[in-house]
Amino acid sequence: MFTWLKKKSPQDRKREQKMELPNIVQVDMHSHLLYGIDDGARTIENTLELAQKFVEMGYKKMILTPHVMLDGYKNTPDIIYNRLADVQKALEENNIELEIQAGAEYYLDEGFWKKIRNNEPLLSFGKERYVLFESGFRNKPQNMKELVFEMQILGYKPIWAHPERYYYLHSDDDLLDDMLSRGVLLQINQVSLVNYYGEQCRKYAEFLVEQKYVNFIGSDCHSLRYITAMQDLKKEKIYQKLSELNLLNNSLL
Repeated sequence: MFTWLKKKSPQDRKREQKMELPNIVQVDMHSHLLYGIDDGARTIENTLELAQKFVEMGYKKMILTPHVMLDGYKNTPDIIYNRLADVQKALEENNIELEIQAGAEYYLDEGFWKKIRNNEPLLSFGKERYVLFESGFRNKPQNMKELVFEMQILGYKPIWAHPERYYYLHSDDDLLDDMLSRGVLLQINQVSLVNYYGEQCRKYAEFLVEQKYVNFIGSDCHSLRYITAMQDLKKEKIYQKLSELNLLNNSLL
C-alpha cells in the first residue's frame, strides 16, 4: 500500500550517506504528524512517510504536538491520544522504529485561560512537565505574563514555541528579557534558519542562537517541505553554532 516504504538500492543509500551530516539531536519535540486533526499531516500515509524521513535523519523519538486553539483546532486529550494510538499501531505494522509521545501546541487564547482557571490537565512532556505554547504572529498577546505565571504555579515548565516568528517580539527586547527572567524556555524552528518564513524571521532566529538563548530546536514539521528545509540547514554556517548550544532535546529520550 505504502509504495514509498520500498527498500532503497545500495547505491541510493551510499549517495544519501555521503550527503548526510549527523543530526544535532535525536528527539524532535514540536511537530504536526498526527494526521487529520490540525493543519499538519492529512492522512496516515502522510504521517508514516514523514516518520520514516525522521528515522532516516537519525531521530529516535518525536513529541507530536497538534494545535489546540479555541477558534481553530479544538483538540482534546482524548482526540489526541486516540490518534496517537492509531499512529503507534501503524508505525509498528510498517516496521518504523520511532518512539512517539503526545503533547500539544497551546494557543494563548480564552480557551487556554479557561483550562488554566479550571486546572484542567495540560498535555505536557518530559520529567519537567514541559508545555509548548504559541501566540499570534503580529500582535502581542494580552496577559501573557499572567498565563506564564499560572502555568508555573500549576507545576508546568513553559516553552515558547518559535519566538523568531513573532514580529511583535523583534522590536521588544524588554518582553524577551522578561520572559527569560521568568524561566520561560525558547524553542526555535530549524527551518527558520534557512529563510523558510522570510529573512526577518531568519535574522531573529540567528540572533537567538548567537545569544545562546535557545533551549530546544524543533522541526514544527507539517509536510515534506519541512524535511527538505531541515536538510538544507546542514549546509549553512549557523548549523555549527546551533550544534554548540546546550540543547535540552535529548534529555527527553
